[in-house]
Amino acid sequence: MANFVLVAGAWLGAWAWDEVAPGLRAAGHGAYPLTLPGLAERRGEETGQQGHVAAIVAEVERRDLREVVLVGHSYSGVPVGQAARRIGDRLARVVFVDSSVPVDGESFASAWSDEGRAALARSFEEHDGFWAPLTAEDCEGQGLTDGQAGRLVRGATPHPGATLTEPAVLARPLDDLPATYVKCLLDGPEPDPVAAGLLKGESWRLKELDTGHWPMFSAPEELTAVLVGEAPSAAGGAGPAASTGLTALDPHGRPEAPVAGGEAATLLGFLDFQRATLAWKCAGLDESGLAATVGASSMTLGGILKHLAYVEDSWFSVSLHGADAAPAWAGVDWTEDPDWEWHSAAGDSPERLRALWQESVTRSRELVAGALAEGGGLERPARRAWPDGRTPSLRWIVVHMIEEYARHNGHADFLREAVDGETGE
Repeated sequence: MANFVLVAGAWLGAWAWDEVAPGLRAAGHGAYPLTLPGLAERRGEETGQQGHVAAIVAEVERRDLREVVLVGHSYSGVPVGQAARRIGDRLARVVFVDSSVPVDGESFASAWSDEGRAALARSFEEHDGFWAPLTAEDCEGQGLTDGQAGRLVRGATPHPGATLTEPAVLARPLDDLPATYVKCLLDGPEPDPVAAGLLKGESWRLKELDTGHWPMFSAPEELTAVLVGEAPSAAGGAGPAASTGLTALDPHGRPEAPVAGGEAATLLGFLDFQRATLAWKCAGLDESGLAATVGASSMTLGGILKHLAYVEDSWFSVSLHGADAAPAWAGVDWTEDPDWEWHSAAGDSPERLRALWQESVTRSRELVAGALAEGGGLERPARRAWPDGRTPSLRWIVVHMIEEYARHNGHADFLREAVDGETGE
């Protein structure tokens, strides 16, 4: 199993990988989308390029990841390439997705024309040190549907300027790095000039996607397939997807449950399908979209995200493993407001809601994997009994979670259609 750390380019946060990460997990890998300081839900944090490098290294070390595949898209190839040199033998491979590649002493903007650097300087003056956010015009000719372009533009935040002009720091060149460069053909016939030189060596290889500069939006299934193929376990040919019986992604980027898998693989496959359905229904919405209501109901998509984040922690962490409540819930007075998570969601940003839910889901997957590894299978009892003395099994908890998501995904169908007319299942 590989562990993918996914870092999107300028303006974007972890949310940009919403349609890629589920497919990596369905193939048996770990997937850890990362928001860099100063962007998305971390907007407001002061940082430079080395702060971005440090954040990537810290993510790997905090999770104690091994067999790491670092994925850097666009600008983020620069900090990802530097981080690859700093995580030692944890690194399995680096994948640069239509990105810049760092050169010691040079910045992201070093190779830009005089006109480009002048435009960047004007942007810094107009936006208080930030690179201006994306516009619909920037997305033209990149293979994006109107909906995909709208989602990209709505989610983008101004990019911290210092990260673009601060020089890279490399102890040695990257020519011996186990690396793959993914070239998106609609953006031009040649990869980054530095990558073009490195691809002449034995350690680098080239993959091509017939799509634009943001393949996680325009071609998520194809990008996922490329990434799975670059995982260390795929070198022998079969890869984890073949060994576990997991199937491909559906047109909305959701991993389908195995059609002939064992009980645990089937149940967990359907749970991940339901999780991915919620991610799809909430994708690309801003604060007003996540706060929209239908009819007499006060239910919102933001409320569903926060509620299910709480439910994930409640069952898989507190009940199954007997852990204390996560910090997000520890200080809540549930007697005063039993529906606190629904009501308080209105005060959270879209980035915070998505991050809270994704962190809970990631934690749940790890906790279930740990429980199964300890033995007992789905029969394993939870460590905390109910007030009446009964103790649910892991099987009961997983089936209940499938039911919980399926119920709220029905609500999400109506809410999303009310926001922008998007329908489906």
